[in-house]
Amino acid sequence: MRSLPVLFDPALLAIVPTITAEQFRMRITFLVHWAQTVGKSDANIHMAPDTREFLDRNGLFPAHSSVEETLKALNLRYRYAPQDIIGPINSILNGASMQFYCCAKDEYHDSFNSIPAPPWHDNPDLDQQTQRTLLMGRIEQILHGSPETLVLASIISGDPLQFSASVVLVDPDDLPGLASGSLPQEIIGSVKVASNLEGVLDCISAKYLWETATNNADLKLAIQVRCREKLKGLNAYTSMSEIPGFYVGADFYASIVRNQASGEGKFASLTLDGCASALLEEANFEWNDFDKPKRKEDNAIPLRAHLSKANTAIRLMAWHRPIAPSGRCLEFSNIGPKWEEQISDTNPTEAV
Repeated sequence: MRSLPVLFDPALLAIVPTITAEQFRMRITFLVHWAQTVGKSDANIHMAPDTREFLDRNGLFPAHSSVEETLKALNLRYRYAPQDIIGPINSILNGASMQFYCCAKDEYHDSFNSIPAPPWHDNPDLDQQTQRTLLMGRIEQILHGSPETLVLASIISGDPLQFSASVVLVDPDDLPGLASGSLPQEIIGSVKVASNLEGVLDCISAKYLWETATNNADLKLAIQVRCREKLKGLNAYTSMSEIPGFYVGADFYASIVRNQASGEGKFASLTLDGCASALLEEANFEWNDFDKPKRKEDNAIPLRAHLSKANTAIRLMAWHRPIAPSGRCLEFSNIGPKWEEQISDTNPTEAV
């Protein structure tokens, strides 16, 4: 499944003696949220290489005794147990990916500037790790031309966070445009700061997700985010969990490629918007009966709807899955021109 790459601020994995009770409570809320999110949502946490090694090397990885001492010093030991913070940190470290950092293994820099300006953390070594995360993320963004927006999971105040630095060394030293002979070089970037998943979703558009989609799971996330955008526009949004459940059938991505609805194709935005309108049961969207048999595997009912009527008339086809005890759930099957009038009869177990 496609993931929104979220760079994680490594400084928040360390508990330092100078932390205040309010900072500690904020830290636990933040860490518990991301521990519940990692590996289970469409916002995948990416950790800069060697983060765990840094924490261990500098005595910053929270051990039971050090966290217990911090709780005692903050008079919080009757409210929290050491495992309340050690558990989420281990979950984040074990569940985080380093896939985003696929080219740069390390970087060294000086003359770092940002708005808001550091220090962000009580320990200068932790500030350096946050800076390293930002600069390595920006290097990957430059090398790949994506993602559109860098997102940092952090509780640093200020959004967006704009930064620049003179990068003097990149490992390996033969990356395009960043080879040793072209350094030092000023790297300039910005990052959206998000403290939770909803903050991440605010940083990305359904249009971008659809245009860059490469499979059905990517399209599903784009449709969910488009529903979110529509509901927020009506001041009716509460959370992603309130968006109706649905499936994307095995042939859906292939059908939008065939019919100029992928990427920036002629019918791309029309198809994305139509799927979201169908899920939200908007008044301007209408399903029509389809003279086709029910699907044998699950007795789902075939449906079709107009996406466009002029010129090349495009139809959206879907299965209405029966869901116990009394509801139904949509499975977007395929799109096609009016003359085709075919619904893809794919195995429901292959849908996402």
